[in-house]
Amino acid sequence: AARASCRVCEAYAMLRRPKEAVVAFRRAVGLLEPLLARSPDDDEVRTELVLVYTVAPPEASPGDRDAPGRRALELARGDPWLTGVAKLRAGFNREQARDP
Repeated sequence: AARASCRVCEAYAMLRRPKEAVVAFRRAVGLLEPLLARSPDDDEVRTELVLVYTVAPPEASPGDRDAPGRRALELARGDPWLTGVAKLRAGFNREQARDP
């Protein structure tokens, strides 16, 4: 369910439907964060959570739109592939927002 919510979030974000994207993002995070807390060494859950945070729409954290990206990098620490994905996606998100 969490993986599906992540994909739904990404699709809604691409369709510029921020309300629906935020709902799907929060659903995915709400499912995955507790799983990671119970099993901190579960690489599959960690990877999925990083992916969720990298597709978060800006509206998901109105006071600090960079918060999801920071959380993705925090979770990715120590994994070169996940760190690269998080950094690439952060750049893509800035480009889409036209924010240097």
